[in-house]
Amino acid sequence: MRAESWACRESAATAAAATHVAAFLHFLRTWSHHPLFPAMAATAAERGFPLHGLALFVAAHCLTMQGNRVGFPTPSGFPGRIEHLVATGPTETVTGHIEVFDRFEYPYGRPWDADALRTAVSDIVLASQSRINLRNPGLLLLSPGVAMSEFDEALIQAVQAAVQAVGRRNRGLMAVAPMLLRMQPLPDPHALRFGYGLFPVLNRHYRGESIASVGS
Repeated sequence: MRAESWACRESAATAAAATHVAAFLHFLRTWSHHPLFPAMAATAAERGFPLHGLALFVAAHCLTMQGNRVGFPTPSGFPGRIEHLVATGPTETVTGHIEVFDRFEYPYGRPWDADALRTAVSDIVLASQSRINLRNPGLLLLSPGVAMSEFDEALIQAVQAAVQAVGRRNRGLMAVAPMLLRMQPLPDPHALRFGYGLFPVLNRHYRGESIASVGS
């Protein structure tokens, strides 16, 4: 990064590395003054601070920006870890659980197409019933990590199709929300604009009211 010839978007590998650095800086700037930051850092450090380790706090940030009240349970273990988030809307409170969705992640993920994505998401939605169900209603938050171009829109469409197909089998599932990276190159080749998009796909078979507005 110190080399004059370096540029954020010169290759897929460089863009991925820049994304990890930007994500870590975003985490520090967003949460470093929070009283639970030591537990947040310990939680993320378990995975070496990659994007999946930061995903729970990315989701909390995005849900807050969408107008929800978001908190965290008391950290467990030593040093403390944070397992999920708690989101409160106008009528109820639900938990948000992270699911690492790295099977298509750059650079080691499998090739993907629309059918493979839809099947993979459907499998995750069905498997989530051990954590999210009528007794424990909640949000399923997907962390896909770094993906190549055109993946984001395809993943959103796959989530929409999966929720429509299998959502009735889990009426405690409020929504499935993929967290997608947003990068925009700037005139300075060493700089990029970085952010996240959280796109909740609501389950129309959910038994209660939704707390998350669809958007980024």
